Amino acid sequence: MADPPLPLASTDPCAHLDLEALARGQRAAVEALVDAVEPRLYGLALRLVRDPDRARDLVQEAFVRALASLASYRREAPIAAWIARILVNAWRNQHRRATEDILDPDYADPGAAQESDAVHARELEQRLEAGLARLSPTQRAAILLRSRVEMSYDQIALALGVSTTAVKVHIHAARERLAAWLGLDPRKSEERG
Repeated sequence: MADPPLPLASTDPCAHLDLEALARGQRAAVEALVDAVEPRLYGLALRLVRDPDRARDLVQEAFVRALASLASYRREAPIAAWIARILVNAWRNQHRRATEDILDPDYADPGAAQESDAVHARELEQRLEAGLARLSPTQRAAILLRSRVEMSYDQIALALGVSTTAVKVHIHAARERLAAWLGLDPRKSEERG
């Protein structure tokens, strides 16, 4: 099964939108926003919650909250990043209430391993998921947004509501903890990211 589209590339997919029409609630503008951002938000949500139904609910919640608070959008960041931040905050709120761990099942790519290494790859994926579960929600979100969603540090900062420096610290700490958990050299992990 192919991964959903990667969310929130470096350019704003909504740059062409008429934000004034959106603020007035014009149906065509709202539909254009949803068409431009929904597949990417769904990809992010699916990686965060690992469940298609919960991911769709999370995306819907993000859109409802964004449209309800559109007047507070300050245009300091692309609207797609602003909505991604709303989605991440909604996920954090759900995570705080949840008793189960929320992991990304596709973080390790066992398909990249040769068939003879398939068992080892599945074991590594399970260990990686267990390592991700040990991270704080902010560290987990930051490292998934960087490594799987391929967001820039600045976009992650906007999505998480922290400074770019804090994002770098969270990602570094997450890599260190994962490397220790997996028995790997953390410097090799940093060279890739």
